[in-house]
Amino acid sequence: MENKMFLVSFGNSDSFIADQHELDEARESVEKFLKDKFAGADVDYGFFKYATVKEIKPEDMKDYAGYSHLDPDTIDRIKAHIATGVDVMESDKELNSNQAFH
Repeated sequence: MENKMFLVSFGNSDSFIADQHELDEARESVEKFLKDKFAGADVDYGFFKYATVKEIKPEDMKDYAGYSHLDPDTIDRIKAHIATGVDVMESDKELNSNQAFH
Protein backbone atom coordinates (compact mmCIF):
# COMPACT_ATOMS: atom_id res chain seq x y z
CA MET A 1 0.00 0.00 0.00
CA GLU A 2 1.28 3.41 -0.99
CA ASN A 3 1.98 5.90 1.78
CA LYS A 4 0.47 9.12 0.45
CA MET A 5 2.02 12.41 1.49
CA PHE A 6 0.30 15.78 1.70
CA LEU A 7 1.15 19.45 1.92
CA VAL A 8 -0.94 20.85 4.78
CA SER A 9 -1.74 24.33 6.09
CA PHE A 10 -4.29 25.54 8.66
CA GLY A 11 -5.57 29.07 8.11
CA ASN A 12 -2.62 31.07 6.93
CA SER A 13 -0.06 29.00 8.83
CA ASP A 14 3.10 27.70 7.24
CA SER A 15 2.79 24.57 5.13
CA PHE A 16 3.95 21.20 6.39
CA ILE A 17 4.25 17.71 4.95
CA ALA A 18 2.26 14.90 6.51
CA ASP A 19 1.22 11.35 5.90
CA GLN A 20 -2.45 10.39 6.32
CA HIS A 21 -2.04 9.46 10.00
CA GLU A 22 -0.32 12.77 10.85
CA LEU A 23 -2.96 14.69 8.91
CA ASP A 24 -5.83 12.93 10.69
CA GLU A 25 -4.25 13.57 14.11
CA ALA A 26 -3.67 17.23 13.30
CA ARG A 27 -7.25 17.76 12.11
CA GLU A 28 -8.65 16.10 15.23
CA SER A 29 -6.33 18.02 17.53
CA VAL A 30 -7.04 21.42 15.95
CA GLU A 31 -10.80 20.86 15.95
CA LYS A 32 -10.77 19.84 19.64
CA PHE A 33 -8.59 22.84 20.48
CA LEU A 34 -10.99 25.26 18.80
CA LYS A 35 -14.05 23.70 20.47
CA ASP A 36 -12.42 23.76 23.89
CA LYS A 37 -10.76 27.19 23.77
CA PHE A 38 -13.27 29.15 21.70
CA ALA A 39 -16.60 27.49 22.52
CA GLY A 40 -18.28 30.85 23.14
CA ALA A 41 -16.54 32.78 20.37
CA ASP A 42 -18.86 34.78 18.16
CA VAL A 43 -16.73 34.40 15.04
CA ASP A 44 -16.59 31.86 12.24
CA TYR A 45 -13.30 30.10 12.86
CA GLY A 46 -13.81 27.60 10.03
CA PHE A 47 -10.93 29.29 8.21
CA PHE A 48 -8.62 27.86 10.87
CA LYS A 49 -10.49 24.61 11.47
CA TYR A 50 -10.28 23.20 7.97
CA ALA A 51 -6.85 22.43 6.61
CA THR A 52 -5.81 23.18 3.08
CA VAL A 53 -4.49 19.87 1.81
CA LYS A 54 -2.68 19.05 -1.41
CA GLU A 55 -1.51 15.55 -2.23
CA ILE A 56 2.16 15.34 -3.14
CA LYS A 57 3.04 12.92 -5.89
CA PRO A 58 5.91 10.58 -4.97
CA GLU A 59 8.07 11.89 -7.80
CA ASP A 60 7.63 15.46 -6.48
CA MET A 61 8.61 14.72 -2.85
CA LYS A 62 12.15 15.99 -3.51
CA ASP A 63 10.66 19.47 -4.04
CA TYR A 64 9.38 19.43 -0.44
CA ALA A 65 12.56 18.21 1.28
CA GLY A 66 12.90 21.46 3.26
CA TYR A 67 9.39 21.34 4.73
CA SER A 68 8.85 20.29 8.33
CA HIS A 69 6.66 17.33 9.21
CA LEU A 70 3.31 17.89 10.87
CA ASP A 71 4.32 16.46 14.25
CA PRO A 72 2.96 17.20 17.77
CA ASP A 73 5.36 20.14 18.31
CA THR A 74 4.32 21.64 14.99
CA ILE A 75 0.64 21.17 15.86
CA ASP A 76 1.22 23.08 19.11
CA ARG A 77 2.76 25.97 17.14
CA ILE A 78 -0.20 25.91 14.75
CA LYS A 79 -2.60 26.07 17.71
CA ALA A 80 -0.79 29.15 19.06
CA HIS A 81 -1.02 30.74 15.61
CA ILE A 82 -4.72 29.88 15.39
CA ALA A 83 -5.41 31.28 18.87
CA THR A 84 -3.89 34.59 17.84
CA GLY A 85 -5.93 34.61 14.63
CA VAL A 86 -9.22 33.91 16.40
CA ASP A 87 -8.45 36.56 19.05
CA VAL A 88 -7.82 39.09 16.28
CA MET A 89 -11.07 38.11 14.53
CA GLU A 90 -12.99 38.58 17.79
CA SER A 91 -11.35 41.98 18.39
CA ASP A 92 -12.08 43.12 14.84
CA LYS A 93 -15.71 42.09 15.17
CA GLU A 94 -16.03 44.01 18.45
CA LEU A 95 -14.34 47.11 17.01
CA ASN A 96 -16.54 47.02 13.91
CA SER A 97 -19.78 46.66 15.85
CA ASN A 98 -22.15 49.56 16.27
CA GLN A 99 -22.23 49.19 20.03
CA ALA A 100 -21.43 52.24 22.11
CA PHE A 101 -18.22 52.17 24.12
CA HIS A 102 -18.69 51.95 27.87
